[in-house]
Formats: sequence, C-alpha cells, structure tokens
Amino acid sequence: MTLKLTPELLRSVYDMIVQTDTKFWAAMPASKNLKFAVVKSQAFYAETDGEVLRVSEAKNGHIDSVIISVAHEMVHVLRQKKGFSDWDRHGAAFNKMARRVSKRCGFDPKSF
Repeated sequence: MTLKLTPELLRSVYDMIVQTDTKFWAAMPASKNLKFAVVKSQAFYAETDGEVLRVSEAKNGHIDSVIISVAHEMVHVLRQKKGFSDWDRHGAAFNKMARRVSKRCGFDPKSF
C-alpha cells in the first residue's frame, strides 16, 4: 500500500521541515501562503513555481520520498525568495543549500 498524499499532508511536511532550522528557512513564506497540490505525473517527483508546490503521487509512495521531495522544492522556493535569478536550477549554490538541508534533516545528499 502506498501513502495517500493530500495537500494537507504536504503542508504539514513543509511546516515540519521549517522547524528543523528556523533561521535557515526564515525567508520562506508561511505554509498558509503557498498552495500545495498532489499530481499524478511520471515526469517529476515534485516541482514548484514559487507559489504552488506540486508533489507527484506516481513518484512518491512513501513518506521518506515525500519529505525529501518537499525539502528539495523548498530550497528552490527559498532561492527564489532570496532573489537568485537561477532559483530553478541545480548549480553550485543550490547544492550548497541542499547539503545544509540534508545534514540538518539526516538525508543522504545524493537522494536530494
């Protein structure tokens, strides 16, 4: 059986991740100011445009992958809020932030 994803679950995961390092995530919008959506895409685990965070139920059937997928997209949102022009890319600056989140949350950075 796979995990039943809902926007409410995604919002809770987002809030939990913010609590892992409130100083790091300080520029993030409150979860009530973002939209969360569950989609069925095979093309991605999760994606964001900075306003909507979408998580694919086709790619995320377990809570660990959901948490990592949401955290990954949160780094993109944080980079957008901080004014990075390449906020949607995976370059050196993204990787540096991803390593910090991985260390703080206990993720394998390679899975991020």
